[in-house]
Order: sequence, then C-alpha cells, then structure tokens
Amino acid sequence: MSPFTSAFLDNPSLFDPRTSAGMISHKNHSYSLFAIVTHIGDSSGAGHYISYVRRNQNKWYRCDDHQIKEVHYSDVVMTEAYLLFYQLTQLRLK
Repeated sequence: MSPFTSAFLDNPSLFDPRTSAGMISHKNHSYSLFAIVTHIGDSSGAGHYISYVRRNQNKWYRCDDHQIKEVHYSDVVMTEAYLLFYQLTQLRLK
C-alpha cells in the first residue's frame, strides 16, 4: 500500500442488503488521501488553519488564506494533521 491509503475491512453489518447499498461488496474498497487541514497555534480557539490539497494524483497545493501554491510531497508528509480527507479510489460491486 502507498502512504495514506487504507482498505475497507469486511463488515457485513455496515450494509442492509434490502437497500441499494447492499449491492456494494464489503471487501477491498480503497481510499486515498486528497486533503489535509493543519492548525498552527496553541488552541483550537486561537491560531491559523492551512489546507493541503492533492490534484492530478501527484501535485499538492498549500491553501493559506489568499495564497495557493504548489508544494513538494515531502512538505505535506511533515505536517501535523488536524483533519484528513479521503476519497474512494476503488469500489467493488457484487
């Protein structure tokens, strides 16, 4: 697995087979990280939030108030994450 990737574990209780979600297999869903929110400051009530967003698989951007700039992947992995956002990259149907 690549960094920041996780797989969905088999858990039959998550889906009711009587609904449309029941058509989704419970195995091998893959997710990849597409955004990180970091916080700079001493408390959640004071400080500054910065986002890092992935575009086009390999390009990361730092979003800081009115400035957006491309950053290296090494800068992204060194941040202390406050929130992580994942997107589904592989969905297996029955």
